[in-house]
Amino acid sequence: MISSDRRPRVRAAVFVALAGLLASCGSSSTSSPATTAAAQTAAATPATSAPAATEAAAPTVADTTAATETVATEAAATTAAKVECTGDPIKLTMTATLTGPLAFASFQQGAEDALKASLTAINDACKIGRPLAVTICDDKSDPNESTTCGRTAKSDGSLALFGSIGTQPGAAEASGLPMLLTEGVSLSDLTSPIAFSGTNAITLVLGSLSAAAASGVKDYLFVAADGPATQLLVGQLAQLATQLGIKMEPLLYPADTTDFAPIAAQISGKNPSAIGFAVPAVVPFFNALSSEGITPKDKLMFTSVALIPPEVIKELGDKIEGIYLISQSVPAQDSTNAGIKQMLAEYESAGVKTAVGDIGNFSVAIWSKAHVIDDAIAKLSPDKIKTLDTAGLQQALLDYGAIDRPELAKIDFSANAFPENPVLSTLRVFSRYAMAVQVTGGTYKTVSPFGDVTKPFTLS
Repeated sequence: MISSDRRPRVRAAVFVALAGLLASCGSSSTSSPATTAAAQTAAATPATSAPAATEAAAPTVADTTAATETVATEAAATTAAKVECTGDPIKLTMTATLTGPLAFASFQQGAEDALKASLTAINDACKIGRPLAVTICDDKSDPNESTTCGRTAKSDGSLALFGSIGTQPGAAEASGLPMLLTEGVSLSDLTSPIAFSGTNAITLVLGSLSAAAASGVKDYLFVAADGPATQLLVGQLAQLATQLGIKMEPLLYPADTTDFAPIAAQISGKNPSAIGFAVPAVVPFFNALSSEGITPKDKLMFTSVALIPPEVIKELGDKIEGIYLISQSVPAQDSTNAGIKQMLAEYESAGVKTAVGDIGNFSVAIWSKAHVIDDAIAKLSPDKIKTLDTAGLQQALLDYGAIDRPELAKIDFSANAFPENPVLSTLRVFSRYAMAVQVTGGTYKTVSPFGDVTKPFTLS
Protein backbone atom coordinates (compact mmCIF):
# COMPACT_ATOMS: atom_id res chain seq x y z
CA MET A 1 0.00 0.00 0.00
CA ILE A 2 1.31 3.43 -0.90
CA SER A 3 1.71 5.65 2.15
CA SER A 4 -1.08 8.19 2.66
CA ASP A 5 1.06 10.49 4.80
CA ARG A 6 0.24 14.01 3.52
CA ARG A 7 2.87 16.00 5.43
CA PRO A 8 4.81 18.33 3.14
CA ARG A 9 8.07 16.89 1.84
CA VAL A 10 11.25 18.87 1.39
CA ARG A 11 11.55 18.24 -2.35
CA ALA A 12 9.25 18.28 -5.37
CA ALA A 13 9.56 15.22 -7.59
CA VAL A 14 9.43 17.10 -10.86
CA PHE A 15 12.14 19.63 -10.11
CA VAL A 16 14.29 17.17 -8.23
CA ALA A 17 14.67 15.44 -11.57
CA LEU A 18 15.48 18.77 -13.17
CA ALA A 19 18.01 19.49 -10.45
CA GLY A 20 19.60 16.12 -11.10
CA LEU A 21 19.81 17.02 -14.78
CA LEU A 22 21.21 20.46 -14.11
CA ALA A 23 23.64 19.60 -11.37
CA SER A 24 24.58 16.14 -12.70
CA CYS A 25 24.56 15.05 -9.10
CA GLY A 26 22.05 12.20 -9.25
CA SER A 27 19.20 11.58 -6.85
CA SER A 28 18.96 10.16 -3.37
CA SER A 29 18.32 6.45 -3.11
CA THR A 30 17.63 3.92 -0.41
CA SER A 31 19.90 1.01 0.35
CA SER A 32 17.17 -1.62 0.12
CA PRO A 33 17.19 -4.04 -2.84
CA ALA A 34 14.55 -3.84 -5.53
CA THR A 35 11.26 -5.39 -4.50
CA THR A 36 7.99 -6.08 -6.21
CA ALA A 37 6.70 -2.83 -7.77
CA ALA A 38 4.14 -1.05 -5.65
CA ALA A 39 1.58 -0.31 -8.30
CA GLN A 40 -1.96 0.95 -8.14
CA THR A 41 -4.07 0.58 -11.26
CA ALA A 42 -6.46 3.32 -12.28
CA ALA A 43 -8.52 0.85 -14.30
CA ALA A 44 -11.13 1.06 -16.98
CA THR A 45 -13.90 -0.90 -15.31
CA PRO A 46 -16.20 -0.37 -12.31
CA ALA A 47 -14.03 -2.83 -10.36
CA THR A 48 -11.30 -0.18 -10.07
CA SER A 49 -10.50 0.66 -6.46
CA ALA A 50 -11.21 4.28 -5.63
CA PRO A 51 -8.53 6.35 -3.91
CA ALA A 52 -9.33 7.70 -0.47
CA ALA A 53 -10.86 11.15 -0.42
CA THR A 54 -8.77 14.00 0.93
CA GLU A 55 -9.94 15.29 4.26
CA ALA A 56 -10.30 19.05 4.14
CA ALA A 57 -12.58 21.73 5.48
CA ALA A 58 -12.19 23.79 2.32
CA PRO A 59 -14.83 23.64 -0.45
CA THR A 60 -14.70 20.48 -2.51
CA VAL A 61 -15.19 20.10 -6.24
CA ALA A 62 -18.85 19.44 -5.62
CA ASP A 63 -19.55 22.74 -3.87
CA THR A 64 -16.96 25.17 -5.17
CA THR A 65 -17.88 28.83 -5.70
CA ALA A 66 -19.68 30.18 -8.76
CA ALA A 67 -18.66 27.25 -10.94
CA THR A 68 -20.89 24.85 -9.00
CA GLU A 69 -23.96 25.11 -11.23
CA THR A 70 -21.95 24.68 -14.43
CA VAL A 71 -19.97 21.80 -12.97
CA ALA A 72 -23.11 19.99 -11.84
CA THR A 73 -24.73 20.38 -15.24
CA GLU A 74 -21.67 19.12 -17.11
CA ALA A 75 -21.20 16.24 -14.68
CA ALA A 76 -24.80 15.14 -15.23
CA ALA A 77 -24.24 15.21 -18.99
CA THR A 78 -21.10 13.10 -18.56
CA THR A 79 -22.99 10.51 -16.50
CA ALA A 80 -25.84 10.40 -18.99
CA ALA A 81 -23.41 9.63 -21.81
CA LYS A 82 -22.12 6.46 -20.14
CA VAL A 83 -21.93 3.40 -22.38
CA GLU A 84 -20.72 -0.15 -21.87
CA CYS A 85 -16.97 -0.28 -22.52
CA THR A 86 -15.67 -3.83 -22.90
CA GLY A 87 -12.71 -5.63 -24.37
CA ASP A 88 -9.03 -5.74 -23.51
CA PRO A 89 -7.89 -2.43 -22.01
CA ILE A 90 -5.24 -0.30 -23.67
CA LYS A 91 -2.65 -0.23 -20.89
CA LEU A 92 -0.17 2.51 -19.99
CA THR A 93 2.19 2.87 -17.02
CA MET A 94 2.95 6.08 -15.17
CA THR A 95 6.06 5.88 -13.00
CA ALA A 96 5.96 8.63 -10.40
CA THR A 97 7.88 9.52 -7.25
CA LEU A 98 5.11 9.30 -4.68
CA THR A 99 7.02 8.34 -1.53
CA GLY A 100 10.56 8.68 -0.19
CA PRO A 101 12.80 11.73 0.27
CA LEU A 102 12.17 13.15 -3.22
CA ALA A 103 8.37 13.13 -3.00
CA PHE A 104 5.58 15.48 -2.08
CA ALA A 105 2.78 13.53 -0.44
CA SER A 106 0.14 15.41 -2.41
CA PHE A 107 1.46 13.99 -5.69
CA GLN A 108 0.11 10.56 -4.77
CA GLN A 109 -3.41 11.82 -4.10
CA GLY A 110 -3.20 14.14 -7.09
CA ALA A 111 -2.23 11.38 -9.51
CA GLU A 112 -4.91 9.03 -8.21
CA ASP A 113 -7.62 11.72 -8.35
CA ALA A 114 -6.69 12.92 -11.84
CA LEU A 115 -6.64 9.42 -13.30
CA LYS A 116 -9.81 8.34 -11.53
CA ALA A 117 -11.68 11.37 -12.93
CA SER A 118 -10.26 11.30 -16.45
CA LEU A 119 -10.42 7.53 -16.97
CA THR A 120 -13.94 7.32 -15.57
CA ALA A 121 -15.10 9.93 -18.09
CA ILE A 122 -13.07 8.43 -20.94
CA ASN A 123 -14.34 4.91 -20.35
CA ASP A 124 -17.93 6.00 -19.72
CA ALA A 125 -17.89 7.63 -23.18
CA CYS A 126 -15.81 4.74 -24.65
CA LYS A 127 -15.22 6.55 -27.92
CA ILE A 128 -12.18 4.36 -28.65
CA GLY A 129 -14.24 1.19 -28.23
CA ARG A 130 -11.89 -0.26 -25.61
CA PRO A 131 -11.15 0.73 -22.01
CA LEU A 132 -8.09 2.87 -21.32
CA ALA A 133 -6.13 1.93 -18.16
CA VAL A 134 -3.15 3.53 -16.46
CA THR A 135 -1.08 1.80 -13.77
CA ILE A 136 0.69 4.09 -11.31
CA CYS A 137 4.03 2.67 -10.16
CA ASP A 138 5.75 4.43 -7.26
CA ASP A 139 9.55 4.55 -7.70
CA LYS A 140 9.87 5.45 -3.99
CA SER A 141 12.75 7.85 -4.76
CA ASP A 142 14.86 4.74 -5.37
CA PRO A 143 16.62 3.87 -8.66
CA ASN A 144 16.17 0.16 -7.95
CA GLU A 145 12.42 0.60 -7.59
CA SER A 146 12.35 2.68 -10.77
CA THR A 147 13.99 -0.17 -12.66
CA THR A 148 11.43 -2.59 -11.21
CA CYS A 149 8.63 -0.32 -12.41
CA GLY A 150 10.12 -0.36 -15.90
CA ARG A 151 10.49 -4.13 -15.98
CA THR A 152 6.91 -4.56 -14.79
CA ALA A 153 5.62 -2.19 -17.47
CA LYS A 154 7.54 -4.13 -20.11
CA SER A 155 6.04 -7.45 -19.01
CA ASP A 156 2.45 -6.50 -18.15
CA GLY A 157 1.33 -5.44 -21.61
CA SER A 158 1.73 -1.69 -21.19
CA LEU A 159 2.14 0.03 -24.56
CA ALA A 160 4.01 3.09 -23.26
CA LEU A 161 5.17 5.08 -20.27
CA PHE A 162 2.77 7.95 -19.76
CA GLY A 163 2.67 11.30 -17.97
CA SER A 164 5.77 10.86 -15.82
CA ILE A 165 8.82 8.63 -15.59
CA GLY A 166 9.56 9.69 -12.00
CA THR A 167 12.84 11.09 -10.74
CA GLN A 168 15.00 8.10 -11.64
CA PRO A 169 16.12 6.88 -15.10
CA GLY A 170 15.57 3.17 -14.46
CA ALA A 171 11.96 2.91 -15.60
CA ALA A 172 12.67 4.33 -19.04
CA GLU A 173 15.80 2.22 -19.51
CA ALA A 174 14.30 -1.05 -18.24
CA SER A 175 10.99 -0.82 -20.09
CA GLY A 176 12.27 0.20 -23.54
CA LEU A 177 8.82 1.72 -24.07
CA PRO A 178 8.13 5.11 -25.66
CA MET A 179 7.66 7.97 -23.19
CA LEU A 180 4.46 9.78 -24.11
CA LEU A 181 3.44 13.19 -22.71
CA THR A 182 6.01 12.99 -19.93
CA GLU A 183 7.44 15.92 -17.96
CA GLY A 184 10.69 16.61 -19.81
CA VAL A 185 12.87 16.75 -16.71
CA SER A 186 15.44 13.99 -17.26
CA LEU A 187 18.06 13.04 -19.79
CA SER A 188 15.82 10.16 -20.86
CA ASP A 189 12.84 12.24 -21.90
CA LEU A 190 14.99 15.10 -23.18
CA THR A 191 17.21 13.03 -25.47
CA SER A 192 15.67 9.64 -26.29
CA PRO A 193 14.28 9.35 -29.84
CA ILE A 194 11.19 7.64 -28.39
CA ALA A 195 10.52 10.44 -25.86
CA PHE A 196 7.67 12.88 -26.46
CA SER A 197 7.37 15.13 -23.44
CA GLY A 198 4.11 17.00 -22.94
CA THR A 199 5.53 19.58 -20.55
CA ASN A 200 9.14 20.63 -20.15
CA ALA A 201 11.30 21.92 -17.30
CA ILE A 202 13.58 23.92 -19.61
CA THR A 203 10.61 25.84 -20.99
CA LEU A 204 9.48 26.55 -17.42
CA VAL A 205 12.89 27.94 -16.42
CA LEU A 206 12.99 30.17 -19.50
CA GLY A 207 9.46 31.30 -18.69
CA SER A 208 10.62 32.76 -15.39
CA LEU A 209 12.65 35.31 -17.36
CA SER A 210 9.65 36.08 -19.56
CA ALA A 211 7.55 36.80 -16.48
CA ALA A 212 10.36 38.90 -15.01
CA ALA A 213 10.60 40.95 -18.19
CA ALA A 214 6.84 41.52 -18.10
CA SER A 215 7.25 42.82 -14.54
CA GLY A 216 9.79 45.42 -15.69
CA VAL A 217 12.77 43.67 -14.09
CA LYS A 218 16.21 44.90 -15.21
CA ASP A 219 18.47 42.71 -13.04
CA TYR A 220 17.77 39.12 -12.13
CA LEU A 221 19.59 36.64 -9.85
CA PHE A 222 19.22 32.98 -10.80
CA VAL A 223 19.84 30.51 -7.95
CA ALA A 224 20.50 26.83 -8.63
CA ALA A 225 22.77 23.92 -7.69
CA ASP A 226 26.12 24.00 -9.47
CA GLY A 227 27.18 21.45 -12.07
CA PRO A 228 28.18 21.17 -15.75
CA ALA A 229 24.60 21.00 -17.02
CA THR A 230 23.66 23.98 -14.86
CA GLN A 231 26.41 25.97 -16.54
CA LEU A 232 24.88 25.09 -19.88
CA LEU A 233 21.41 26.21 -18.78
CA VAL A 234 22.80 29.42 -17.32
CA GLY A 235 24.26 30.19 -20.74
CA GLN A 236 20.82 29.78 -22.33
CA LEU A 237 19.22 31.96 -19.67
CA ALA A 238 21.85 34.65 -20.14
CA GLN A 239 21.22 34.67 -23.88
CA LEU A 240 17.46 35.07 -23.38
CA ALA A 241 17.99 37.68 -20.65
CA THR A 242 20.02 39.79 -23.07
CA GLN A 243 17.24 39.55 -25.65
CA LEU A 244 14.73 40.68 -23.03
CA GLY A 245 16.87 43.57 -21.78
CA ILE A 246 17.63 41.95 -18.43
CA LYS A 247 21.02 41.69 -16.71
CA MET A 248 21.16 38.15 -15.30
CA GLU A 249 23.63 36.93 -12.69
CA PRO A 250 23.86 33.29 -11.60
CA LEU A 251 24.32 32.24 -7.97
CA LEU A 252 25.27 28.56 -7.99
CA TYR A 253 25.60 26.66 -4.73
CA PRO A 254 27.13 23.21 -4.05
CA ALA A 255 24.71 20.42 -4.97
CA ASP A 256 24.97 18.81 -1.51
CA THR A 257 23.93 21.97 0.35
CA THR A 258 21.51 21.47 3.24
CA ASP A 259 22.03 24.76 5.14
CA PHE A 260 20.71 27.62 3.01
CA ALA A 261 21.46 30.40 5.49
CA PRO A 262 24.77 31.32 3.76
CA ILE A 263 23.01 31.32 0.36
CA ALA A 264 20.28 33.60 1.70
CA ALA A 265 22.94 35.90 3.13
CA GLN A 266 24.61 36.15 -0.28
CA ILE A 267 21.28 36.95 -1.90
CA SER A 268 20.66 39.65 0.68
CA GLY A 269 24.08 41.16 0.03
CA LYS A 270 23.54 41.26 -3.73
CA ASN A 271 20.08 42.82 -3.28
CA PRO A 272 18.79 42.00 -6.79
CA SER A 273 15.53 43.39 -8.17
CA ALA A 274 14.28 39.86 -8.79
CA ILE A 275 15.18 36.28 -7.89
CA GLY A 276 14.58 33.22 -10.04
CA PHE A 277 15.46 29.79 -8.72
CA ALA A 278 15.47 26.05 -9.35
CA VAL A 279 16.02 24.90 -5.77
CA PRO A 280 14.38 21.55 -4.93
CA ALA A 281 14.72 22.07 -1.16
CA VAL A 282 12.22 24.90 -1.39
CA VAL A 283 11.02 24.93 2.24
CA PRO A 284 14.45 25.33 3.92
CA PHE A 285 15.43 27.74 1.14
CA PHE A 286 12.44 29.99 1.83
CA ASN A 287 12.86 29.74 5.59
CA ALA A 288 16.44 30.96 5.15
CA LEU A 289 15.31 33.82 2.89
CA SER A 290 12.65 34.82 5.41
CA SER A 291 15.28 34.98 8.15
CA GLU A 292 17.07 37.55 5.99
CA GLY A 293 13.85 39.51 5.60
CA ILE A 294 13.45 38.46 1.94
CA THR A 295 9.92 37.54 0.83
CA PRO A 296 7.96 37.93 -2.43
CA LYS A 297 6.10 40.86 -0.87
CA ASP A 298 9.13 43.10 -1.28
CA LYS A 299 11.28 41.14 -3.77
CA LEU A 300 9.99 39.75 -7.06
CA MET A 301 10.50 35.97 -7.14
CA PHE A 302 9.97 33.42 -9.91
CA THR A 303 10.08 29.62 -10.08
CA SER A 304 8.19 26.62 -11.46
CA VAL A 305 4.75 25.77 -10.12
CA ALA A 306 6.08 22.20 -9.70
CA LEU A 307 8.12 23.38 -6.72
CA ILE A 308 5.15 24.97 -5.00
CA PRO A 309 2.28 22.47 -4.64
CA PRO A 310 -0.67 23.49 -2.43
CA GLU A 311 0.82 21.87 0.69
CA VAL A 312 3.93 24.08 0.43
CA ILE A 313 1.75 27.17 0.10
CA LYS A 314 0.01 26.14 3.32
CA GLU A 315 3.28 25.39 5.11
CA LEU A 316 5.10 28.57 4.14
CA GLY A 317 2.12 30.94 4.34
CA ASP A 318 3.10 34.61 4.16
CA LYS A 319 6.70 33.67 3.34
CA ILE A 320 5.57 32.74 -0.17
CA GLU A 321 2.60 35.05 -0.76
CA GLY A 322 2.98 36.92 -4.05
CA ILE A 323 5.52 34.62 -5.72
CA TYR A 324 5.20 34.11 -9.49
CA LEU A 325 5.04 30.50 -10.66
CA ILE A 326 5.58 29.39 -14.24
CA SER A 327 3.26 26.65 -15.47
CA GLN A 328 2.30 24.80 -18.62
CA SER A 329 -1.15 23.98 -17.29
CA VAL A 330 -3.90 26.23 -15.98
CA PRO A 331 -4.47 25.91 -12.21
CA ALA A 332 -7.54 23.97 -11.10
CA GLN A 333 -8.64 27.03 -9.13
CA ASP A 334 -9.31 28.94 -12.39
CA SER A 335 -12.88 27.78 -13.03
CA THR A 336 -13.28 30.33 -15.86
CA ASN A 337 -11.14 28.11 -18.11
CA ALA A 338 -13.17 25.73 -20.28
CA GLY A 339 -10.77 22.85 -19.73
CA ILE A 340 -10.83 23.32 -15.95
CA LYS A 341 -14.63 23.40 -16.02
CA GLN A 342 -14.58 20.03 -17.74
CA MET A 343 -12.03 18.70 -15.25
CA LEU A 344 -14.04 19.79 -12.20
CA ALA A 345 -17.17 18.28 -13.73
CA GLU A 346 -15.38 14.97 -14.20
CA TYR A 347 -14.00 15.09 -10.65
CA GLU A 348 -17.53 15.50 -9.31
CA SER A 349 -18.99 12.82 -11.57
CA ALA A 350 -16.27 10.34 -10.51
CA GLY A 351 -16.88 11.07 -6.82
CA VAL A 352 -13.52 12.72 -6.18
CA LYS A 353 -13.90 14.75 -2.96
CA THR A 354 -10.57 16.56 -2.84
CA ALA A 355 -10.94 20.25 -2.01
CA VAL A 356 -10.42 22.45 -5.07
CA GLY A 357 -7.75 24.44 -3.23
CA ASP A 358 -5.77 21.22 -2.74
CA ILE A 359 -5.63 20.31 -6.43
CA GLY A 360 -2.15 21.02 -7.79
CA ASN A 361 -1.05 21.62 -11.36
CA PHE A 362 0.48 18.12 -11.48
CA SER A 363 -3.08 16.80 -11.31
CA VAL A 364 -4.30 19.13 -14.04
CA ALA A 365 -1.49 18.04 -16.35
CA ILE A 366 -2.12 14.31 -15.79
CA TRP A 367 -5.88 14.68 -16.27
CA SER A 368 -5.35 16.68 -19.48
CA LYS A 369 -2.77 14.29 -20.93
CA ALA A 370 -5.08 11.30 -20.42
CA HIS A 371 -7.64 13.05 -22.59
CA VAL A 372 -4.99 13.79 -25.23
CA ILE A 373 -4.18 10.05 -25.44
CA ASP A 374 -7.87 9.21 -25.73
CA ASP A 375 -8.39 11.82 -28.47
CA ALA A 376 -5.34 10.58 -30.41
CA ILE A 377 -6.48 6.96 -30.35
CA ALA A 378 -10.03 7.95 -31.29
CA LYS A 379 -8.75 9.26 -34.64
CA LEU A 380 -7.72 5.73 -35.65
CA SER A 381 -9.94 3.29 -37.50
CA PRO A 382 -11.73 0.62 -35.41
CA ASP A 383 -9.48 -2.07 -36.91
CA LYS A 384 -6.32 -0.22 -35.89
CA ILE A 385 -7.67 0.40 -32.39
CA LYS A 386 -8.52 -3.29 -32.05
CA THR A 387 -4.93 -4.33 -32.83
CA LEU A 388 -3.19 -1.29 -31.32
CA ASP A 389 0.41 -1.92 -30.30
CA THR A 390 3.26 0.22 -28.99
CA ALA A 391 4.31 1.49 -32.42
CA GLY A 392 0.70 2.22 -33.36
CA LEU A 393 0.06 4.22 -30.18
CA GLN A 394 3.22 6.27 -30.67
CA GLN A 395 2.27 6.97 -34.28
CA ALA A 396 -1.28 7.91 -33.27
CA LEU A 397 0.11 10.62 -31.01
CA LEU A 398 2.46 11.87 -33.73
CA ASP A 399 -0.38 11.96 -36.27
CA TYR A 400 -2.64 13.85 -33.86
CA GLY A 401 -1.16 17.17 -34.95
CA ALA A 402 -0.79 20.25 -32.78
CA ILE A 403 -2.28 19.69 -29.32
CA ASP A 404 -4.18 22.79 -28.25
CA ARG A 405 -6.41 22.25 -25.22
CA PRO A 406 -7.59 25.25 -23.18
CA GLU A 407 -5.98 24.03 -19.95
CA LEU A 408 -2.65 22.92 -21.45
CA ALA A 409 0.17 24.79 -23.21
CA LYS A 410 0.36 24.11 -26.96
CA ILE A 411 2.39 21.02 -27.94
CA ASP A 412 3.54 20.06 -31.43
CA PHE A 413 5.48 16.81 -31.84
CA SER A 414 6.28 17.50 -35.49
CA ALA A 415 9.27 19.73 -34.69
CA ASN A 416 11.56 20.97 -31.92
CA ALA A 417 10.10 23.96 -30.09
CA PHE A 418 13.29 26.04 -30.33
CA PRO A 419 14.71 25.46 -33.84
CA GLU A 420 16.47 28.83 -33.76
CA ASN A 421 18.56 27.84 -30.72
CA PRO A 422 21.63 25.67 -31.52
CA VAL A 423 21.60 24.09 -28.06
CA LEU A 424 17.89 23.65 -27.32
CA SER A 425 17.18 22.47 -30.86
CA THR A 426 19.11 19.27 -30.10
CA LEU A 427 16.76 18.32 -27.23
CA ARG A 428 13.33 16.68 -27.21
CA VAL A 429 11.41 19.87 -26.38
CA PHE A 430 8.04 20.29 -28.10
CA SER A 431 6.44 23.30 -26.44
CA ARG A 432 7.72 26.86 -26.06
CA TYR A 433 4.60 28.11 -24.30
CA ALA A 434 3.92 28.67 -20.61
CA MET A 435 1.95 30.99 -18.36
CA ALA A 436 2.37 32.85 -15.08
CA VAL A 437 0.44 32.00 -11.93
CA GLN A 438 0.73 33.95 -8.69
CA VAL A 439 0.22 32.79 -5.11
CA THR A 440 -2.49 35.15 -3.89
CA GLY A 441 -4.55 34.71 -0.75
CA GLY A 442 -2.97 31.32 -0.13
CA THR A 443 -3.92 29.84 -3.51
CA TYR A 444 -3.07 29.97 -7.21
CA LYS A 445 -4.28 32.87 -9.34
CA THR A 446 -3.86 32.98 -13.13
CA VAL A 447 -2.11 36.23 -14.07
CA SER A 448 -1.25 35.66 -17.73
CA PRO A 449 -2.45 33.68 -20.74
CA PHE A 450 -0.14 31.12 -22.32
CA GLY A 451 2.69 32.87 -24.15
CA ASP A 452 5.96 32.24 -25.97
CA VAL A 453 8.67 32.03 -23.27
CA THR A 454 11.18 33.89 -25.44
CA LYS A 455 9.00 37.01 -25.19
CA PRO A 456 7.64 38.94 -22.19
CA PHE A 457 4.38 37.50 -20.89
CA THR A 458 1.24 39.64 -20.70
CA LEU A 459 0.68 39.98 -16.95
CA SER A 460 -2.62 41.11 -15.46
